[in-house]
Amino acid sequence: TNSKGIITASKARYWDPELRYLTALYFVADNEPEQALNVLEGLYDADAYRVKIHAYYKLSKLDQAIKYAELLLSSNLQQVKEQFPKLTENEQEAFSKKLEADLDTYLTLAIQSTGNGSSIAFDKLLEYRLVTKGIRLNLLRKVQSSLAAAGIGLGSQIARLQSMKSELSRIQSSAKLIDLKDLNGAKKEARINLLRDSIEFIDRQVSLNIDAAGGWYKSISVPDIQNYLERTSEGMAIEFIRFTNQINPTRLKIFDTRKDSTAYVVLGLDGHNLRHTFLTNGYELEHRSLQRYYNGIKYNLNDSLTYLRYFRPIEKLIGSAQQIYISADGVYNQVNLNTLFDGNAYLIDRYSFKQLTNLQELVS
Repeated sequence: TNSKGIITASKARYWDPELRYLTALYFVADNEPEQALNVLEGLYDADAYRVKIHAYYKLSKLDQAIKYAELLLSSNLQQVKEQFPKLTENEQEAFSKKLEADLDTYLTLAIQSTGNGSSIAFDKLLEYRLVTKGIRLNLLRKVQSSLAAAGIGLGSQIARLQSMKSELSRIQSSAKLIDLKDLNGAKKEARINLLRDSIEFIDRQVSLNIDAAGGWYKSISVPDIQNYLERTSEGMAIEFIRFTNQINPTRLKIFDTRKDSTAYVVLGLDGHNLRHTFLTNGYELEHRSLQRYYNGIKYNLNDSLTYLRYFRPIEKLIGSAQQIYISADGVYNQVNLNTLFDGNAYLIDRYSFKQLTNLQELVS
């Protein structure tokens, strides 16, 4: 109910935190952001930050919304360091989606703040990206490299886990319609339940062993990468971050699907500076311009318009650098920058591009 009904924010402050989050969400959705903030008074964790962001946004207090978005990113990084390797595979996947959604929220606020003087800590944004991009793949690589040191027990656990997952997938695919009255159907159902429970148990044990082995988390900072670029005179590193509108000014809504809801922030890093630019035409880049790019490749056309769409807006970040390290995202995973034609030459004749899955690879 709203402020005119039975539940009031002052009473809700004495409830269990989970119930307070839900109540605060209700107040935000009911267009009573002040009540939501009252309900969350004294709560300082990721769930509270997520609701406070929307409440302050509805109050047109963009600086406050950005403040809590930054606190949320910091909280997430701490959870990554302390909790991520302890999670099961399904829990890691769910947490990774939260990390991405929270980054989208922050960038949605950032792109609106560029004209009103709000300050965005783009160095902190890049550090968040360094830690969270491909985090599950990064953890898997660290696990594989440390299996020998951790002992054969961990290796056999992982092999057994993969075998059980394969069996579960095979049984599920052949038993989508199980007749529990049939003996074979009942056996399959029992086997599926046993496999699910066993997978959950072994997955948890593997996660705990990985965490106990330690060493998986190594924080690589923006200055670390800048020092490498300056020391080796190795040009420029470019990070692309695709994001979708996570804040709707009229109602609480996640993953807005309007055509203008997709954008990119591009971060350019050299030995001394971190520059940025926003590409707000994400829908066009991912649809009409991408089709034009494919047609140009198919029919061998010297199409300078594709260059203007995909590369000209970020060229100001590059300056005179020729060696460019690219950590791509979204449509930039589908466009080969070497093949773009600027009207006089192909970019491969002007730049040396090297693709990285994460800019951390420059240092690690």
